[in-house]
Amino acid sequence: MRKILSFLRWNLKITRKFEGLLNYIKNLSKLFNYKKIHYSSNNILKEFESNAYLKLENKLEVPKVNLKNLLGKAKDKAFVDIINDYKTEVFDVFISLMKTPGVEDAIAGYFNGKPWLWNCALNYSDPSKAQTSSKMWHFDYGDKKQMHFMIYMSDIDIESGPFTFLPLDVSTNVKRNLFTIERYTDDSLLTEKGVDGIKYQTKLVGDKGDVFMADPGELMHQGARASKPRLVMFVTFTSPAPISTGGDSTMSQSFRTDLWNNYQVNHSEGKLTNSTFK
Repeated sequence: MRKILSFLRWNLKITRKFEGLLNYIKNLSKLFNYKKIHYSSNNILKEFESNAYLKLENKLEVPKVNLKNLLGKAKDKAFVDIINDYKTEVFDVFISLMKTPGVEDAIAGYFNGKPWLWNCALNYSDPSKAQTSSKMWHFDYGDKKQMHFMIYMSDIDIESGPFTFLPLDVSTNVKRNLFTIERYTDDSLLTEKGVDGIKYQTKLVGDKGDVFMADPGELMHQGARASKPRLVMFVTFTSPAPISTGGDSTMSQSFRTDLWNNYQVNHSEGKLTNSTFK
């Protein structure tokens, strides 16, 4: 039964819509009591809204992690979240990201003053070029609008499987299936949708400490097709009542609470509120 429910959730849009309705009803009180964050429009927000992606000018100082010690940890999965093994390090990087000039205003502005921290993860990927699961071309359906930060915790070159996407104008023209959540190989994207993913793709290669932003619901993309190990920290914001809360694939409530407490102590001038983390 669990496998059937998982299949329905990850493959059928009607299931996501029903989940979204339940989440909206569940969060009505939260939405009503949410104190709107005051924000200022800036170049980060304007460029992100125009292109659905952006590279931050500021590079972050990130901890050194020996990837050789992680080899084999992801096994046959596209990635494995090792956030609980590096909790303190993740907290420090999160605070550095939030202190980056203009970032919190951009977060608040993209969600009209009411952002919610959907997830924080530290994803490790083993070398693998198989086009399966998240490594296929797809859109994310966590919410209507999503702001996805990718902090490179290791150098990411072509062989490391950088985040790869189709520009907004190309992605917008991909005709979406009305019933099922799309996942395509390079070949099936071309034969079924007439879109040459190889020709139009943009690969976000970067150095350790680089930060990229993307809206994975707007940009058709694919994950790490890597021939080398890689480590990336993800921080994702949505509206307070997203279509999907992610379930077991997102951080635990205790981690969420600890992150909020750490934020209060180490970023007392921050704009985000308890509602953003709750």
